[in-house]
Amino acid sequence: MGVIPLIMLAIYFVIIIVLTLRTPKSGSGNFEDFMTGSKSMGAIVVGLVMMVTYYSGSTWTGWIGFAGINGAFAGYVIPYGFCTGLGMYALAKRLWPLGKQYQLSDCGDIYELRYQSKLLKTIAGLTGAVLNTTWITMELVTIGYIIKACSGGAISTAVGSLIGLVFMVAYTLWGGVKSVASVNTFQSIVMVFGAVGIILYVVYHYYGSVGNMFSIALDISPQVFVLDSSMNASWFSFVFLCSIGALCYPSIFLKMFMAKSPNEVKKSAIMNSFGSLWCLLILLGGFACIGYQVATGHIIDNWEEALPQMMAESGNAVLFGVMCIFILAGCMGTVDGTLLSISGIVTNDAILVWKRHKNHDGCIGTKEYNGADDGGKSVKWTRIIVVIIGVCAYIITTFDLPLLVNIAMINYQGIGLLMIPLVGAVTWKKATKEGAFSGLIGGLLVTIALMTAGLNPLGFLPGIYGVIVEAILYIGVSLATYKQDKPEAKMFEEFKQYTGDAVDGETGEFLA
Repeated sequence: MGVIPLIMLAIYFVIIIVLTLRTPKSGSGNFEDFMTGSKSMGAIVVGLVMMVTYYSGSTWTGWIGFAGINGAFAGYVIPYGFCTGLGMYALAKRLWPLGKQYQLSDCGDIYELRYQSKLLKTIAGLTGAVLNTTWITMELVTIGYIIKACSGGAISTAVGSLIGLVFMVAYTLWGGVKSVASVNTFQSIVMVFGAVGIILYVVYHYYGSVGNMFSIALDISPQVFVLDSSMNASWFSFVFLCSIGALCYPSIFLKMFMAKSPNEVKKSAIMNSFGSLWCLLILLGGFACIGYQVATGHIIDNWEEALPQMMAESGNAVLFGVMCIFILAGCMGTVDGTLLSISGIVTNDAILVWKRHKNHDGCIGTKEYNGADDGGKSVKWTRIIVVIIGVCAYIITTFDLPLLVNIAMINYQGIGLLMIPLVGAVTWKKATKEGAFSGLIGGLLVTIALMTAGLNPLGFLPGIYGVIVEAILYIGVSLATYKQDKPEAKMFEEFKQYTGDAVDGETGEFLA
């Protein structure tokens, strides 16, 4: 491929540097501003930033390979993306106003506010943070491979991962979420248009038409065109767990709070719901892999590297460079927000909670709460933790890792358990902290036990049973422990005045 892809890569990094330097440098000031940009961004920015977060770079490596192996089953990504957007839309007028009124920045803050429990906040926050770390590792692996491919093998995968990590840490530290949003908006545009162009090029270059591609794939693997009835339970598990899991992603939650009003969140949610149709490209890429040997005489060496191999063997250096850039953009758009959100969670839900406990500080929403302003110490800690987590994730990439889709599903099955107590917190007055505790812990134990034993009863993934057990415990224990004078019951009545019709959806201002 020569030096053309490497030159294109260098231009891409220069653009990122320019975008970063154009963003005002964040000082050691307000933690909420560093994490959410003081809730000041419009729907287009929020929508694009969210899109590049959960349509990661590994979508075009691991997921295309997954689609090539499993065919129609991989279509779960379309309803999953659509349902995630619907859920975001439904929760916008309940979650965003609370974020504004109480200066919230993550999912754990909602837990503390509603259930009046700092311990529950820490458990929920760290659960999401630990599980979400897998995305950083997956994307760093992909970044390393792409930079290696761009350089024609001159730069090793390990060095490539390190180069990407250094850039992401640098601009995240520079301006916090404002830098991330600026760079992510550019990355999302690159990823969307790059993916459309490259996938269509692969199809028409090797097959001449979409119809011919499907015809060859049908001759080779007719079974991948239909979802076998024995796989229905597994397919449902993928759709359901991914939908609720994505809504609880620390990075998605963080970016929901970036919006300047509930309506901006809703608009971005609609954008992402219908943007799920874009996932048809994943299926096209996967089916292009199936007939590749017949069309070219070449064997795909590694399913997770199928798209880069097909582009490399096309002989078009410019388009190969485009492919590398849009995959890299997707990877970095996922890692930077995830890195920032996880670091913020460690600071906000663990370090600050411990300090507040020592100082006998009250929970969010009470008169005894004094944790909103600590003189910038929380921003400093978050910056340090960004570096620490980045280094740890990089070290993990040096080990042999399983199929990327399998890693992701472990993540979804755990993080999805945060959804029921989250929805209950803002919709059900009889929810109690005891119910949330027992449901979350019980659901995690069931999920972990089934995963460890390698069991998928009736074909459903362990996370489905974890959610069922969690729902039963959450509802049952809450009903058994609910009292009108409990702190969490009083808090539910208090914050009702800030949600729903109590806020102007367009301006985000509270109505008298």
